[in-house]
Amino acid sequence: MNNQADSNHSEPVPRFRIVIAIVVVVVVIAYTAAVVAGDIPTERRLDGVNISIIVIGLVFAFFLVNPREFSRLKLLQMFGFKLEMLEKVKEKQEQQEAQLKYIMRSMLPLLLPENERVNLFRLADHDDTPQTGTFQLRRGLRRLRSLQLISMRPGQRIRFMTGDSVELAKFVRLTELGEKWVARIRELDESENKD
Repeated sequence: MNNQADSNHSEPVPRFRIVIAIVVVVVVIAYTAAVVAGDIPTERRLDGVNISIIVIGLVFAFFLVNPREFSRLKLLQMFGFKLEMLEKVKEKQEQQEAQLKYIMRSMLPLLLPENERVNLFRLADHDDTPQTGTFQLRRGLRRLRSLQLISMRPGQRIRFMTGDSVELAKFVRLTELGEKWVARIRELDESENKD
């Protein structure tokens, strides 16, 4: 009876283990939040390896706090389950990425007409080819400015863009958001050409 009471009574967990477990969990949560918020670039986002690291980190934190549970672990079954789950997550991510690309391709002409995309590309490529300062050009640039994809250069105004020889780069420049959109549009165009 006394042995049973001893086995049910757990020893207190050392503080350093709890601290390490908390740090691991906080790092995993911070990384996940950064991915969801978009603070981590696409090429550095979650993939199978990162998901494995997160799972291993959480399992490690759990076993630091509950070391007795480690003896009950069946490693082969856990790894088989984890690999199966990782495959499902990877497959789901690929499906979501394909759906997102389809939505972006479908919505892009509505969000950014061809002439506005051309102007974004000209700014990104530092193309100084003069254009005619038409009403349509000024209207498109105002729209790009309202979307915060371009910004005015100091002392310049869109209304000044008249005549037969207007160089976009003298009046406007891409914002950081504009640069990201250009990169994304080009990525979509390349993947569409591959398909």
